[in-house]
This record gives sequence, C-alpha cells and structure tokens, in this order.
Amino acid sequence: MKPECQGCQEARRDGGLSDVFGRDMVEKLTYGLFNPEGLEDQDDSRMNLDDMVNSAAERMMNDPADEYLQQLLAEAGDNLVYRDWVEEYARREKAREQVWQMLLDQVKNGELDPSEVPMKQMIRNFPKMIMEGLSEEGLIEFKMQKHRFHPKVYTGYAELTLESERIIARKVLEEAFLNLEKLGYGMHEVQEGGHGNYPSNILRDYDPYLHSYDLLDVQETLIASVLRDPVDLGLEDRDLRVRIPLHKARSSNIILVDISYSMYGNKFKGGVMAALALRQLLEDEFKEDTLSVVAYNHEARLVPKGELLKLRPHGNTDIGRALDVSRELLTKEEGNKNVFLITDSEPTASYSRNVSPEANAYRAALEAGREDVRLNIVMLDPRPGLRLICERIARLNGNALVTYVDNPLNLKEFVIRTYFEYRGRTPRARYS
Repeated sequence: MKPECQGCQEARRDGGLSDVFGRDMVEKLTYGLFNPEGLEDQDDSRMNLDDMVNSAAERMMNDPADEYLQQLLAEAGDNLVYRDWVEEYARREKAREQVWQMLLDQVKNGELDPSEVPMKQMIRNFPKMIMEGLSEEGLIEFKMQKHRFHPKVYTGYAELTLESERIIARKVLEEAFLNLEKLGYGMHEVQEGGHGNYPSNILRDYDPYLHSYDLLDVQETLIASVLRDPVDLGLEDRDLRVRIPLHKARSSNIILVDISYSMYGNKFKGGVMAALALRQLLEDEFKEDTLSVVAYNHEARLVPKGELLKLRPHGNTDIGRALDVSRELLTKEEGNKNVFLITDSEPTASYSRNVSPEANAYRAALEAGREDVRLNIVMLDPRPGLRLICERIARLNGNALVTYVDNPLNLKEFVIRTYFEYRGRTPRARYS
C-alpha cells in the first residue's frame, strides 16, 4: 500500500480538514462527493487546480523515479504499455500530493482564503486526500468485502456515515428551497381555518393567535398548574394546554423510492435527494408529521436513517408490494395519509402467486384507496405504456395524482411543493 502523503499527515497533526479549511468547507466537500453538480465554483482566475496538477506532472517527467514508482514498475514486468501507464499514474499522483501540500501551506499561512478554492476542481483532483480527511472526522467509513468472482480477493470501498447523511440532507433541502424561489414559489404563512372533529394525542401550549378555547384540554391544563404551583393551585395562562384535532394535526407520509436496476444515474440520485429533503423538512419544521422512506424493487423495505446513501439500484419492480407495505405502515398512523410513489418503470415483478405484476399493482392501489391513502405517482419516464398504467392505478385509488418529472434532479422540488399543498389546514409555510 502506498504510504500516506505528507499533506495528509500534516492535516492529521493539525486536527483534520476542519481545522485547516473550516467546518463549512468540509460540509461542502461531503456534499460534493455525493452530488458534485450541486457545487458552485467561484470564477477565480487566480486558481485553476487542473492546470496546477498538469503543470506539476509535466515538471516531474525528468525527475528521478521515487521508491513507490520503482515498486510499481517492478510489478509491471516487461509489459511496456502497462509500464507507461504506471509511470504516468505515479507521476500524476505525486503531482497531486505536491499541489495538495501547497494548498494546505497557503491556507495555514493565511495566504489563501478557503472560500477561494474551487470546490469541484478540488474534489476532482484530490479525492484520495479528501476521503482520508473525512474519514478522520467520522464522515466516511472504509469497508472491505470479498470480490464477487474471487472469494479470496478483498476490495475496499467507502460509505458515507449517518452524520454525512445529515449534512447532505440539509444541503439538499437548502438547494430545493433556492430552486423553488427561482421558479417563483414564495413562502407565506397560512392560518388554520376550522377544527377537526376528533382529538389526537398531540398537545401544545395554548397560543391565542392560533388556538381557540374549544381546544383546551382541561385535565392536562390542571396537571400543568399543579406541577407549577402545588400549594395555591393558581391557574395562569402559561398552564393552558390544547389538544390539536386529529385530521388537522398530523400528516403521515411515505416516500417510495424505486431502486430497481433501471433507476441508475440521475434518476436514482434524484429519488434519494427527494427523500432526504422531505425528511429533513419534517424534522426541522413539521415535527407533528411523520415520514417513512421505503426502498423497493422486487422487495420493499423500510430505510432507517444513515442507510439511504448506501442503497444501490438492482432488481425488478414490484409496485404492488411497495403499495402494500405503505398501506400496512400507515394503518398505525393518525391524520392524513400520503404516499409519494416514484418510478421509471412498469411493474415487472409480483410477490403474489398467479397474479401478474400489473394486476398486483392495481389491487394494491384499490386497497390503499379504501383506507384513505392518497397517492402522488411520480413518473421519471414519459413512455405512454407507463402513463396508462399509472393513470389506472390513480383511478383505482380514487384519490391520486399522476405527474411526469422530466429532470430527476428536480424531483425534490416537486415533492416539497406537493407536500405543502396537501399538508392540511394547520398553520404552515405553503408554496403558492
């Protein structure tokens, strides 16, 4: 194994990438590993990392070979083509290390502001150094696994951690809001109008601008008063508790992310980004609401936090199974029940014996409709055959919408906007 570069060693001694470049830049690098297209580089003629690495590599053409290169050339044997490739590879690796070290020195000496470093070029030229630095900060874990065809051979790969997922989710949500603003969707507050008929288990402090006395929970209010003043039992405004109406209080949501083989590239990334953005939004702003992320192909499973970025497309598409799993999860929830079904393919698998994939999807949609589960069907492919199937799923459900999103990377904006539109009538931020 090649020894760690001098720049990596110095960064480690200084406490890591955060101490050198700052936490904000480290979070941008983490996001950039997942979605480099989402980074915006400054137009700064002062620094072009691509040119700097190329120039450093050219200067090394006549330098004496180092020990690492000699080792690689010895392993290459008499294969001249391979030897040339090895030499070029080693030279460029050495050039990257030199430029990386120069960056570290300039930032530490105050000669260069980290904000002036072009992020996309940094990730493109120094992936090894960045991943090693992020690993030291607990944002990446290196794993080993057996080779698929050679059981005695192990290969290494990197996985983003739970903390990385949180960082990326926040960045994705910020990006979604910025894009919606560019499209002309503005935020404004809408106050609730009317009350539900059934109480929920959600309690809130009384707010005269949002609640009426009809919502007061007498028992919880008296308990709060006793806990505050057990002697005189004096009732004050701060003791008042309200119980939010059931159908106004909560929205229970599921996002079904298609992870079948056809969902490669931006389609898969777009589905993951939509799930990350919606989950982050609910955690930040709408804690009464719930969201479950379900990944489906020929199977369907609940995806816990920290596992979403580890998914990979594979398998066939069983929409019926995905809808059944969603319905089963939502039977335990209160309030409005919403499902976002993301797919780019007709049903190609069925877990029900003697039932075709399409018929299984239709049955599941009908049963979901009977339990008041609303479907938002999002197509990532405009094929007429897929549209006909999705439209029939919507008709059988009875409370559904079919939409085609041409750019999968815009899927997060669609999901966020649709969530606001269907959330209900409690005070909320809404897109209009």
